[in-house]
Amino acid sequence: MEIIDRYKQLIEGWIYSAKDYVAEPFDRRDLAYYGTGTNAWGIQTHMKGFSAFAVAAGDLATDYERCGYTHNALVELSLKMLRFTLESHVTGSYHCTDGDKVKWGHHWLAALAIERMMHGIDSISGYMTDHDNDRLREVLISEADYICNERPVHADPVSPNVPESNLWSGALLHRTAMMYPDAARVGDYRSYGTKMLLNSISVPSDRESTDIYAGKPVSEWFVGANFFESYALNHHGYMNVGYMVICLSNIAMLHFSFKKAGIEAPLELYRHFADLWKLVRTCIFDDGRLYRIGGDTRVRYCYCQDYLTPVFALVSDMLGEDMSSEECGWLAQVEREVEYNGDGSFLKERCELFRERSPLYYTRLEGDRACTLSMMWLWHREFADIFNKSDKPSKSQLWSDEYHGSYYVRGENRMAAFTWMAAERPQGSIVPPIDSSMAESKFNLVSMIEGGGVMNNCSIKNHSGHTFDGGFITGGEFSYITSGLLEENDSSNENALNRLVYCALPDDKTVVTLQQCRALRHCWLVNVKPLNLNIPNDIFNGEKREYTAHDGSLTADLKLTAELVYNMKDGGIHVECGCARTIGLNHISLPKGGLSGNIVYENRGMLRVDRVIVGGNNTPSWYDCGEAIFDFGVVLKTDNETNGGEYFCDGGLRAVKVSGADGCEYIVAANFDRDERSCEMFGKHIDFTCDSWYDIIKI
Repeated sequence: MEIIDRYKQLIEGWIYSAKDYVAEPFDRRDLAYYGTGTNAWGIQTHMKGFSAFAVAAGDLATDYERCGYTHNALVELSLKMLRFTLESHVTGSYHCTDGDKVKWGHHWLAALAIERMMHGIDSISGYMTDHDNDRLREVLISEADYICNERPVHADPVSPNVPESNLWSGALLHRTAMMYPDAARVGDYRSYGTKMLLNSISVPSDRESTDIYAGKPVSEWFVGANFFESYALNHHGYMNVGYMVICLSNIAMLHFSFKKAGIEAPLELYRHFADLWKLVRTCIFDDGRLYRIGGDTRVRYCYCQDYLTPVFALVSDMLGEDMSSEECGWLAQVEREVEYNGDGSFLKERCELFRERSPLYYTRLEGDRACTLSMMWLWHREFADIFNKSDKPSKSQLWSDEYHGSYYVRGENRMAAFTWMAAERPQGSIVPPIDSSMAESKFNLVSMIEGGGVMNNCSIKNHSGHTFDGGFITGGEFSYITSGLLEENDSSNENALNRLVYCALPDDKTVVTLQQCRALRHCWLVNVKPLNLNIPNDIFNGEKREYTAHDGSLTADLKLTAELVYNMKDGGIHVECGCARTIGLNHISLPKGGLSGNIVYENRGMLRVDRVIVGGNNTPSWYDCGEAIFDFGVVLKTDNETNGGEYFCDGGLRAVKVSGADGCEYIVAANFDRDERSCEMFGKHIDFTCDSWYDIIKI
């Protein structure tokens, strides 16, 4: 089947499934909305849904029987949805559904909503009346004036970090100037739009840049850097690959609108696009799924993942890269989930909690996928030639960012990363590039401890690290904090301290982790999960994993092996098979001072995982101050081979000697006492200091 037909069938089936979420206001039957029809996220959700309905309505080849509408009915419904958008705006004659005085617009999110629906308007523009076009002009000019008058240009690599909202605001200004060159303030739109765009994907060196845009050097446009020089992005307070994609997706939306109009887009739209893509490209599996090296706080495989799809089209058109395997691979994953749901919906089963408790969030996520798939359907039928490219750059990578303590290496056989300032910090990962379904970030490979509270998180104390040819090593300390305790006058406890070393060997297959955790106080611990290697086991791998145990090792699907080299506590290596979807949201909104996190719905998340554990203790127990809670060394490899590694233990000194896949031998060592010491390990002399307390040595 041609890829355009796959997009077409997905949208047709989704429109049929979305009928229950489309309604007409009782007092304005000439209007219709998708989702809740409320302000802010509700209106954006509606506008994304509208775009998919409109793309289907604008193609006479659409299978209207699959959609559940005739062609005329779908066109009329799309126009009603458009008119709800226009009339519920602050310039319109109606309102949103959350109150007869509530209208959308003049808000930081409004420009994004507009940008994500414009391809739908392109698709049904031939059916719009003069009044529709007049109202559209009024809305866009109103929002452009608001941005120029009220939206200051902010930029900071830590806070306020706003690359994406600068980008979509600047995009809306240039879009409005392109569509309405006779507008009274068109010069303001272009000038302020340029300033917004040049301070979106911005880096510190832009402060001195002499590159000319719109007649001035970048240094004169510069307000601040939203990215670090490494192109790391600290969005929502963590190393956020997903929002790198959101920025790129907004470039794609405006790019293709200008392309359809036959006009060159402003060059500032593409400032640092190719530079950022060099990093993002390597964080994509060949099947199109993102490798979130800094983790994610939201629903897995949604939102940012969806907005990667239009980036494939942009990269094909602008850089000439062949993204067909990634595009087809992601479509196959979408199709697998649609088939699992059985009714054309995208997320019905995996996000059943949202359908019950939050129709706004459910339709928002469904709308993201419908919106992005409909973009690709439209662009494939309008710009088919741009997808026929052959360039396939290497995805090999060795990258680090000091601020986040983030390290990443990718080769032909291994993707390995560790990030201290992660979404659910800290976290490590090692996955085979051939299987994206094995990647899950939540406290992965850093061991987890649950105290008596309903929330259990980690607090980073310190970290350091460095890269070397083909790999990296990092080490640091973090404590385990439990909060939301039942007892009065005691809100949280800091129970234990983990000293961790994580090393990706330069052999493109192996990772070594050494971890020692001691109690900081006489504490009551409910559950101890040393290692905590997450292996998703859900619909994307057919809900079946094969685990093979052999002489202290455990292999998953013959692709990923964890081998226990030493354990100073009791127990071997084993797997705890998941019985519920425990990977959920980590940002449930509650009143200030209240609990937050994936608490109330912890067994109704959006992804089920198995966990590989070293020993561990799921019996609530007391631990004395200073007692070792766990103390182990594990070797992980992206194959089904074992190393048979040796180990050295003396006081606080730990080391393992392993044979790499490159035929070399390596020592990974740590002095968990963190004092100055010289010693011999496996015939090698090693000097430790308080700061340099870990090392890797090639024998």
